Amino acid sequence: MPPSQSSNFRLPSYIFNKALSWPRLPSLFLGLCQIYLNTNDAVARIGAEQLVDGMNLSKEWCDMNLLQAGQEVLKLAYILVQENAGRMDPFSGNKITCYIHSEHDAQLLRELPGASFRTAPKPALRTMPNCDAWQDLGRLPVNISV
Repeated sequence: MPPSQSSNFRLPSYIFNKALSWPRLPSLFLGLCQIYLNTNDAVARIGAEQLVDGMNLSKEWCDMNLLQAGQEVLKLAYILVQENAGRMDPFSGNKITCYIHSEHDAQLLRELPGASFRTAPKPALRTMPNCDAWQDLGRLPVNISV
């Protein structure tokens, strides 16, 4: 279902007729982690925690999708993944965390553009981290049409 027809979106449908640049999951997650490290902004950390919780991110996902991350950002990502167990909600049977209100909300979060999980990193990107494609990974446009 196109986003403009979903009851979860309250934006005019004409907005979805244009090409919009949505953040991809790895770049969004990295950005939140970097903001927290640079400014100690608790809201950025909470946003990163919610992505870990809602997307069920793991250390393996971080290893495959955060290739461009610096050591400090990667360390924070690992910490957030490890702390996930402490945020599990016992009232939901430990299926979702305290930040995600329902399994339906968790499913909506998993529909974030770029959330498709890669099973292996692209070899060319690992060997040439300074190429243009490497830097443009997080800024790929998403075309949404009604």
